[in-house]
Amino acid sequence: MDIAKLRNCLLKVEVEINHIQIIIFYMQIQTDLSKYVGKLHASLTPSRLNSCNLNAVHYLFNPFI
Repeated sequence: MDIAKLRNCLLKVEVEINHIQIIIFYMQIQTDLSKYVGKLHASLTPSRLNSCNLNAVHYLFNPFI
């Protein structure tokens, strides 16, 4: 394998590592937001916020759940 091919291969690996790091970072943010939303759910009573609004808040912080 010549140097150019090796460099190209290493660049692809670097891009994949960066992509994985971004995914992990995003998942950590989602986890933190899920914890926050869980605490928010626990602090809200039905009389203070109706179910429709609660679902909207949940979707805002957890669009993929």
